[in-house]
Amino acid sequence: MYLGKIYTSEVREWPVSAMENAPEDTTAVLKIRLLKPGERRELFFSSFKTIYTQDESGEMHPEMKNENYKTSENLFHKAVTGWDGIFEDAEGKKPLKFGQAGKVKLLSLVPELADFVKDCHDQMVEESEAKKEEATKNSSSGSSALKKSRPAKGAKN
Repeated sequence: MYLGKIYTSEVREWPVSAMENAPEDTTAVLKIRLLKPGERRELFFSSFKTIYTQDESGEMHPEMKNENYKTSENLFHKAVTGWDGIFEDAEGKKPLKFGQAGKVKLLSLVPELADFVKDCHDQMVEESEAKKEEATKNSSSGSSALKKSRPAKGAKN
């Protein structure tokens, strides 16, 4: 039985202690999945909303308004695939269950986690694009070297 999407993209663990203003004694770790380009595009467009403004003549004009906070929250919900060391109680005895309800509760308690996840994800995207660019550069320079060393078709030796 198919129970959900199987993600094949990179997942990395990020220590919450790296977040600005994080408690120094925290050992919590978030697992963040690198979203594919189509997923990132979909998230970007979902952060816009259309508002209508009225001009002097009474005519309504649509305007697109970006809600950055919504982008971070949506990214948190889509990219976080798990966590360790996050608890519901202050004593650290009852672990917060991972899931949609847990994500909502965690964001309500620590809303700046959404921006932290966005920053981590942005870094993952930059690193991924740099790797792809380097691989493309290496493969194109290697293939052109091979082409130069081969004799042309039909050439006599």
